[in-house]
Amino acid sequence: NNDSSAGVDGFTLFELMIVLAVISAVVGVTLPYASRSNHVLSTRQDGLNIAQAFQYGIDIAESRNNKVKITLDPVERSYQLLTENQDGWYEPLEGYFGIARRFSQDVSLGNVEGLTRAGDEWQFIIDPAEIFAEADFELRTKEIIIKIIISGRGVKVEETGI
Repeated sequence: NNDSSAGVDGFTLFELMIVLAVISAVVGVTLPYASRSNHVLSTRQDGLNIAQAFQYGIDIAESRNNKVKITLDPVERSYQLLTENQDGWYEPLEGYFGIARRFSQDVSLGNVEGLTRAGDEWQFIIDPAEIFAEADFELRTKEIIIKIIISGRGVKVEETGI
């Protein structure tokens, strides 16, 4: 007659504590990398969204034969598409978005060329009656630089790691 409790397998409290310590160390090491990766992805998406807004503005200016203004506000970290109305004033572009869209809090604008400064904002006016202007600027964080290049009727995005 064998005693069944003598051969019971299991983990001691000490072994469980060692496993938990190893898991905690792995999570502690990988968490900063995951956070950095999220910031990089967010900045990439901001760059693509802003580039898309510029391309859309160019397309709208051409198809409607109407001026389009794109504003970038580095203080509010926002951008907006506006179209010229019959009175020569700019109003939010109907059918796109009427309020300014925001980009990430840790993103700053840098190396702005070809845009006009108006108070806190940078402006880019697309006039279908003229040759389309060229411009470029950067979205910068500690980890990445996204350069948006507006050239004629096209918009290009370049990425540089820091």
